[in-house]
Formats: sequence, structure tokens, C-alpha cells
Amino acid sequence: MFITKLKPLARRPRRLALPLAVAAAALASATWVTPALAGGCNWDQCYRPVNATEPTASVDGPTTLNPITYTATTTDGMWANSPTSYSYLWQQCDSSGSNCTWISLAGKTIQLSQAGVWIRSVVTASNWWGESKEAYSEPVMVPCGRCWG
Repeated sequence: MFITKLKPLARRPRRLALPLAVAAAALASATWVTPALAGGCNWDQCYRPVNATEPTASVDGPTTLNPITYTATTTDGMWANSPTSYSYLWQQCDSSGSNCTWISLAGKTIQLSQAGVWIRSVVTASNWWGESKEAYSEPVMVPCGRCWG
């Protein structure tokens, strides 16, 4: 019968102690650089939603005849950085999209009673990091079947 003598635990080499100590020292002195910060922006600026494709507004109608109303709808557009919600406002503009003024209607779909005017949607996206800059659709005309002057 063979008897093997085991070495005491205290005499075993500590192979893991040195790499752990080196790793801990490296972590303590490390300067962390994230892709967002490397580009020169702070967290909320880099990760807020960014508009990639502008929204598209459309007008259908008239949807009712007494009184005459038109339905305007907008798309969200395409966004980067995973928006979780959107808000919608509308502006009345001239046909070139200039001289815009805010109108007191909000929502993805609105009802209009004034024909022959140009409107555009204004979409803002939000996520955990904050709100985006506004994205504007091209202006569209509210159809005018019986406009004079």
C-alpha cells in the first residue's frame, strides 16, 4: 500500500494572488473612456433621441360636412437612440414652410376647420436620457374645395 504525503496548504504557491493584486491596482488607477465621452459630448446629449428621417404630415378631408372639418395626421419619423415616447404639436406656415406660428392643437391626429392653409407637424421624441430637438415635417395644404379670393 502506497501512502502519499500531502503538502501543507501554507506551502502551496499563490499563483492567483499576484494577478488579482495587479488587476485591482489597474482598476483603481484606470481612466474610463466611453464611446459617448470620447466624442466630446456628455451622457444626456449623446443618448437622447436623434431624428434620422423627418416626420410626414398628411391631411384628409373633409371628414365631416357640418361643420366642415379636415383630419391632419403625422408620422413619428425615424429616430436613433430608442425613443420611448413622442409629443406632437402643429404650426401654420406659408407654402415654403416659413413664417410659422404655433396653433393650439396637439396630438398625432387633429381636426381642422380652416381650409386653404398650410400646416406642418412638429414631433419631439423622448427616452430615459431626455427630450430630443424638434423635428419638422414639410408643410402640407389643407384642401380647399370652396375657397375664394
